[in-house]
Amino acid sequence: MIVGGILFGLAIYFVPFFILKVFVLFGLFATFAWLFRGRRAKHRAYRWAMVDRMRSMSDEEFEQFKEQRGHCGGPNTNAKNRDQ
Repeated sequence: MIVGGILFGLAIYFVPFFILKVFVLFGLFATFAWLFRGRRAKHRAYRWAMVDRMRSMSDEEFEQFKEQRGHCGGPNTNAKNRDQ
């Protein structure tokens, strides 16, 4: 009976500190995961938006898009500027 009371008292005393440490560590981990995930998620969303835009283009619009963007995405990589 006394041992049970001692264990219960110790649990009441130490559990809040343990739970607080768990929440703090989980919060730090979640914050770092959110920070590093944010850049990839934004890039992924932009890429899928570009794919949907290209799928909805007609052949003439797509040819014009390729001339404007270049073959590798830069303005200096299209066929007109390569020879210069």
